[in-house]
Formats: sequence, C-alpha cells, structure tokens
Amino acid sequence: VYGLYNLSGECVFPTIFTAMKYIEANRLRVAWNISYAVSWERGSFVPGERNYVSSSQFDENSRSALCDSNGNVLNSEDFVYVGKNNGRYALAFGGIEKCDSKYVDFSAKLTQAGVIDIDGNTIIPPGYDKIRLYDEHDFVLLEKDSIFGIADLNTKSIRMFNDVDMKHVRDVDAYGKAIYTNNGVREWNEEDEREYWTGDEGVLSLNGIVVPAGQYQRITLLENGLIKVSNDGLFGLLDSFGKELLPLKYSYISSFIGNYASICLGGYDKVKGGDDYYSYRYSVHVGGKWGIIDNNGHFFKECVSEERLELPEFVDEKVDRVDSSEIECPHILLSDQKPP
Repeated sequence: VYGLYNLSGECVFPTIFTAMKYIEANRLRVAWNISYAVSWERGSFVPGERNYVSSSQFDENSRSALCDSNGNVLNSEDFVYVGKNNGRYALAFGGIEKCDSKYVDFSAKLTQAGVIDIDGNTIIPPGYDKIRLYDEHDFVLLEKDSIFGIADLNTKSIRMFNDVDMKHVRDVDAYGKAIYTNNGVREWNEEDEREYWTGDEGVLSLNGIVVPAGQYQRITLLENGLIKVSNDGLFGLLDSFGKELLPLKYSYISSFIGNYASICLGGYDKVKGGDDYYSYRYSVHVGGKWGIIDNNGHFFKECVSEERLELPEFVDEKVDRVDSSEIECPHILLSDQKPP
C-alpha cells in the first residue's frame, strides 16, 4: 500500500492506497479498499477488518477518488469510484456491485456511470449504464436501459433518443454525429475475423436525427464533418447537417486529404492481384471521368480528366468544431434518388 508525505515530513495521504497516480500538477487519482480503510482524511484513516489488500484485487469494496496534492477529495460524494483520466475528463461511477466473474481478482462491476472534469466537477451525473469517452473531442456516447444518447461535455447538453428504435450506435465523431441502425444484427465475417452490424443506417446528432435510417444503403462520416452516402453503388455527399451537397451519381468519392478529395463519374471497381498464393487481392477504381472537390462539396476541378488527378498539397489546418445547437432536424434532402 502507498501513502504520501510532503517535504516537511507531514503525512498528507495515509498509507492505505492500493494505487496513487499523478495526473498533472496538483491532481492525483487514488484507489483504496474499504476492507482495509473504512474512511480516511488527511494524515489519518479508520481501519477496516482486514490488514492487507492486494494491489491487483478489485471487488465490491474498491474505491477511488480524484484529489489534490493537499489530500482533499475533489469529486462529488455521489461517485464512489473514479476511472482513469483522458486529459480533461474521467469516467466516474456511483456504485459497485458484486458479480460472478471468471477472473479471480475481479468479482465486481462498476455501475451508475457519469463524467467528471480534471477539477472534480460533475459534468454528467451518475446514472448511466455505459458512457464512452473519446480522446479526440468532447462529445460522448451514452446508454441507459438500452436507450442511446449523445452529450457535449463542453455545454453539459444531453440528448437521449427515447423515441427512436436503435439496435446499435457507432462512435461519435468530432462534430457530434454518430451512425445508428434500427434493425441491425451482429454478423461474423470469416475473412477478417470481425463482427459487423448490418441493417438500415441513419445519422443522429445531439439535436436529433440528421439522416433517417434506411434513406441510404451505406453511410460514412468523413473526417471533415461531411457525410458520404451511397445507393446501388453510386455515391453522394451531404453536409454536417444532412443537406445534400452532391447528388447520388458518382462512382467514387475518396477520403479528404486536407481540404480536397478525388471524385469520379462513371467509373467502376476492378479487382487485381490474388493470382497466386503470395499475392493478395485488392480493388482499384478505373474508368470514368475524374475531378477534385473541396471540403464544402464544391468542384475544385470538374470531372473531365481521363486519369485520377493529384490532389493539391496537404496543409494541416485545424477543423473548426461544429456547434451542435445550430442543427435543425429533420432536414429535407434535395434528392435521394440516383440519376437515370
């Protein structure tokens, strides 16, 4: 077990902790077990029934807190366990329940999830079954009683989709959007040995449904906030709010590199390789007329080239975060039909 003394020899944290970790200046995460210390304060503690607790053991008596270097607990008493910090935020839990487990050292599960910030302030109160934090942005995915939701940690806004049937929701992107399915099932892919969700896809945001499920056969959230959609092998482009930028008539739209992406009209995928045991199969897009679009969906170069064009030199520019409160849903798309 661990404790902490200051340079004057004064005990700040009593020697009871199974883990102590500095997060940043004047911030520590400490963990202990109430079977060893029922309660504690600066320099002292109330002993429990046992004299030793393994640092690897996690059970219903485990506890954790966010503290400053003076021995003060910063998080609300509503949380009995604070998880690892991702830089600005940490998952925190209002309960710990004993459960059956095949792992000897882990006989409990954390319940009533919430979120705190680096100062211990409650951003999302306890009460959720699952919360998914992301290192790249401040949106989170919530789940409670099989109902999904999205929250913005900056504004503390929470939207639970109680009126939408969802079977699965993918990761939330940096613009506060996520792809969901309302009739999907998990299917195992033998080729790459992974599970996938199938079914009608849609896009939701903190403010509602951006794209209704079933509108398109395939949806991809692009890194610049735009939405690539397709039906019957033809692709189009929507903006971050679900408004159509490019109709469903293009055979290929690449990912964006910087501010630009390649686009093709009238081409097709051709499978190459795989002729012998040592080569692998892959596809390339050939034929058609090639062009370049910018990150607003405007044509930088029209689709007139016989060959794929080289994109302008990449300049790493920080993409401004879209304020999800500006989204008004639902949106009427200009067209969702492929051209004749």
